[in-house]
Amino acid sequence: AFAVLTSIGLLYVPAGRSVVLAYTASMWVVPGAHWFLGEKASAARLAGLAIGIAGLIVIFNPWSFDWHDPHAVLGNGLIALAAICWAANIVYIRGHRWITPPFELTFWQALLASVLVGLMAVLWDGAPQIRWSREFALFGGFAGVIGTALAYWAMVTVNRALPATATSLGLLAVPVTGLTVSKLLLAEALDPALLAGTALILSGIALGSWPWWPPRTA
Repeated sequence: AFAVLTSIGLLYVPAGRSVVLAYTASMWVVPGAHWFLGEKASAARLAGLAIGIAGLIVIFNPWSFDWHDPHAVLGNGLIALAAICWAANIVYIRGHRWITPPFELTFWQALLASVLVGLMAVLWDGAPQIRWSREFALFGGFAGVIGTALAYWAMVTVNRALPATATSLGLLAVPVTGLTVSKLLLAEALDPALLAGTALILSGIALGSWPWWPPRTA
């Protein structure tokens, strides 16, 4: 759901803005982990998450958004829905009782997802018109193997080992990377709000991840 919704949303929303909006999943993970997993985040982690989310809001800047553009509303709405789906995934993975290691499931998950997404693509756009080339093979291989299968396996592995709130906090670094890449490769604008939001996100990660507080003793 996350991959499909963000792909459609990218038709209407710039890449930099999309990656920021997609990673608002962190906002939904904290209440979900509290209600369904009984996780109690530390004050420092909650403060770091709040600062990071404030950075996302500064970058996204909803006050300058054109709410009268139906394509923009649709695109942003789809990506926001994708973020909620991902948050639910993070919470579920953390609470799931695992029997088979995630790496053994990766191939079958990718195969099932490919069948489902392929059927949806045919229904949405019709039969594909593929122009085979070396670039197409490289892009497809990277997106399928590195960007999807291995990336999802890595996320599941991390998610199993860390509390859901810690995972969501660490993910706030991804919008910073995405915005940097979109600037370098796609020449998207780099404005003061973007720089301020990035600084807030990095500060939130540092506050929530660094062991500022002493460890508890038994």
